[in-house]
Amino acid sequence: MLSIFGGLQNFFLGPTILVILGFGFIGCAVVALVLSPLFRYRASTEVTYGYTTLDDSYQYVEQLDPIGGRTIRAAGDSFLDGATKRARIECGFDLSAEGLAPAVSAERAVTAFPSRVKRTRLQWFFWGLGFIAAAAAVCLRLGLLKV
Repeated sequence: MLSIFGGLQNFFLGPTILVILGFGFIGCAVVALVLSPLFRYRASTEVTYGYTTLDDSYQYVEQLDPIGGRTIRAAGDSFLDGATKRARIECGFDLSAEGLAPAVSAERAVTAFPSRVKRTRLQWFFWGLGFIAAAAAVCLRLGLLKV
């Protein structure tokens, strides 16, 4: 039987793959731990100035378009779903006092993309575990890992 990998099936790479996956997991965790306080600081600074660019946080301040800076949700209004947010950004919706663009409702605006699903950190954690398990299963199937 011919091997696609030209004899790699007899080469034992188990510890190497596990070390690479382990360092990748540790590296991602360190990056997340380092960047998390920076993002929290930015969010708290925005709220101090009376606005936010985050989607589902700080309902008591107005939400700005993160790129254009236009007000897309007034303070105290309910959070915007993904389709409404995209529609307001695309059509130039602006609630601020100096906003000159006409306000168009989300029902009249056409959006091409489905709304984004918000995932929790626990869901991302399990997604990552599933990805690692899938990679390990592929390595086992190819004979790169030996149990």
